[in-house]
Amino acid sequence: MRDAGFHICKVDRVWCPVCTRGYMQEDQHIVYCRSCELQLDLQ
Repeated sequence: MRDAGFHICKVDRVWCPVCTRGYMQEDQHIVYCRSCELQLDLQ
């Protein structure tokens, strides 16, 4: 399934739209990708 640049797999992981190798993780107020170090602030 593909939606707005995000790749979603069966275990509800959202793959990084920038590098497409890592998946997005959440830590308090930041969503980030460990693979390419993309960070999104949720505040």
